[in-house]
Parts: sequence; C-alpha cells; structure tokens
Amino acid sequence: PAPVACGGEIPPKVDRPPFSKPPTTKVDPDKTYLATFQTSCGDFTVKLDPKKAPVTTANFVFLAGKHFYDSTWFHRIVPGGAAGIAVIQGGDPEGSGRGGPGYAIKDELPASPAAYKKYSVAMANSGPDSGGSQFFINFEDNSEGLQANYSVFGEVVDGREVVDKIAKVQVGGQSGDTPTQSVWIEKLTVKAS
Repeated sequence: PAPVACGGEIPPKVDRPPFSKPPTTKVDPDKTYLATFQTSCGDFTVKLDPKKAPVTTANFVFLAGKHFYDSTWFHRIVPGGAAGIAVIQGGDPEGSGRGGPGYAIKDELPASPAAYKKYSVAMANSGPDSGGSQFFINFEDNSEGLQANYSVFGEVVDGREVVDKIAKVQVGGQSGDTPTQSVWIEKLTVKAS
C-alpha cells in the first residue's frame, strides 16, 4: 500500500484465520454496540444497529472480535461530486476490493435509499446476499446516488471529523478512487452495554 496518511505508521501485521461459514453468534437487540475505529488519521465510533440489521451487526461484531479488521486499510475513497456517491470503503483483508472472510451473509436491505444518509455505515457487496466483511461509510448524503441494495448497520456517532479527514485523502488510479496515501484501521473493537 501507499505511504501512510496523516503522519501515521504501518501497524503490525495480523494473522487472520479463514472462515468457511458465517458466524452463528447473535446480538441482543436491547444492547448498545459501539465500534471504535483506531485509524492512522484518528479515532471514530460507530453505533451499530442490532434491531434493523441483526445478522450484519452480529457478523461485524464477530469479525471485530477475531481482530479481522485490525491492520487493514480503507482501500477505496469515492470522492462524491461528479464521481457520484461519496464513500470510504474498508474491511478487505487483501486491500484489493475483492477480499473477504471466506463466506457471505444475507442482506437486510433498507426500505428506501433514504437510509444512506451522511455518516451511515453499510455492508458492501457484489450482488444480492454477497456481503462479508467489506463496509462503506457515507460521508455525504447518498440517498440520490445509491439503490437500496446495501444493508445499513450503523452510524458514526463520534469522531465524524476523522471520517471527513479520511474522505479528503487524495485519490487516483484507474477508477479515480484509489487513495494515494493509506489510511489504516490500526485496531477495531466493539463494546456492548
């Protein structure tokens, strides 16, 4: 990957076990799940939504608990404007846009694209019921640019300025959405209360 953004350093390598099937763990809809992202550009917190997206939330909590997201980077930043949607995307252990946990989970689609409001978090996929570990954060309102094809499972509730900073990292590459500097997720932890 490219030089580290925001003056950060490359975090230590993490061994990720491959999984052959989705987790069977469940989340408690009455609990609050907060995911803390420690990145090379600062920390931000996502409140997960176990009521609207129990399968996606449980999957994310499971992977975070296995350190799956530690030492991965945001491999895609779509800058919005003429490019259409405005998202930062991560969760790929390869950083190629094609990696995942080795399984797929069922979609929990929103009723309308209005769910893709600014700072909402959704599961990326390559078609119906193909989500795994990759996710994206909407850093602008994308309700006009996206179809209701992605499970929304959280919202950035703290450190939104960090998301905005990551969104401003210069991009290039063939599709114009490859960051020229790498923003690492150094550590991702989830606390339930």
